[in-house]
Amino acid sequence: MEEPLNSAPNVAVVDDLSAAEPVALSVVTLTPGGSKKKKDTPASRLKELQELQAKGTISDKEKKEMRKLKADEMCEMLGRGC
Repeated sequence: MEEPLNSAPNVAVVDDLSAAEPVALSVVTLTPGGSKKKKDTPASRLKELQELQAKGTISDKEKKEMRKLKADEMCEMLGRGC
């Protein structure tokens, strides 16, 4: 015959707890390594290009890139994919 279903869990009785094995822990030393470079985003690139434009040292290629980044930003703000 099968064992009757019982809602109580089977619990083993441990008499001697002094024989437990010690657990080895690994230690990691953290040192400051300087700040990580922030991830380049279109917004950060747009800010760089605007700074170049304010200085007056922006090239035609950079102007074109800045116009494209501004247009993409406007599309995202309006919620459309351009």
